[in-house]
Amino acid sequence: MDLQSARDLQAELLSIGMPYEIALGIAPIKGDYFELAVRVQHETPETVKVLAYIEDQARGEVDVQVIGTPQLQCSCEPYAPGASCGREDAGVGTLGPLVTVQGTEYVVSNNHVLANNNQGRPGDEIWHPGAPHLASADHDPPQRIGTLAGFIPLNEDGPNTVDAALCTLDDGIDFSCEISEVLDPGELVRGIRVAKRGWATGHTEGHVTAFEMNNFHIWCEPLGHVLFADQIQIEPDSGSLFFSLPGDSGALVYEPETKQAVGLIFAATRASLEPGRSATYVNPMPAVLDQLGAALTAR
Repeated sequence: MDLQSARDLQAELLSIGMPYEIALGIAPIKGDYFELAVRVQHETPETVKVLAYIEDQARGEVDVQVIGTPQLQCSCEPYAPGASCGREDAGVGTLGPLVTVQGTEYVVSNNHVLANNNQGRPGDEIWHPGAPHLASADHDPPQRIGTLAGFIPLNEDGPNTVDAALCTLDDGIDFSCEISEVLDPGELVRGIRVAKRGWATGHTEGHVTAFEMNNFHIWCEPLGHVLFADQIQIEPDSGSLFFSLPGDSGALVYEPETKQAVGLIFAATRASLEPGRSATYVNPMPAVLDQLGAALTAR
């Protein structure tokens, strides 16, 4: 089907209500041909019936994956996007891009990394290479690199578009970032190649396999199931098992040739169509910047 038909069908299906285990997006297949991206967390009697209905409405033009339960992906000097970060009461994530908000520079990562799913408060300490309670005798002790400046609250009633927070860097902490432009969201329809650098997996590359994902539910402790909309799905290149792993949350995803920002990693899961391979989920960068009132900054 063409792109507009896919969007219209997605909107029609969402308007009648979907179980939380089913997310709908758009899958770029080839050229101007698209299919409805259907991502099923668990196969239950209800989801099997709904899936049959969706396939009928789409006349078989569907790209179906049983993805399992998405997990938040929380688990180098001078500092740069891809360096690890953490707080005292949470796991380890990844520092994303540098931004400017009303003349002040900050580093972006996820709410669940820097603010522990709405539990944080401005001024909370942020550490590298991870939270103090995760320190190991085999590694250098964590260093405080900054404090939580603020975050976009995760709305339990949804839908949410971003999982984002800001870190104010301490004096003397150098941070360099070369990415200052955002990719035109219209480019996602081509199933473009993307790259990222994260704490857990370093540099990896993959490609967009779905966009405008709606009715996408993530389990966020202690909030429960949190609804997201307009998300991007990325799968690794052929021969690779993953694009991201736990600890890569907050990593900046970008187009490798133009170095333009695509979005922030916030979750991942296993895709059943190819055993062992994982799918990564990304907040679109325009929404991240808009909700933070921020602009990408290079230095």
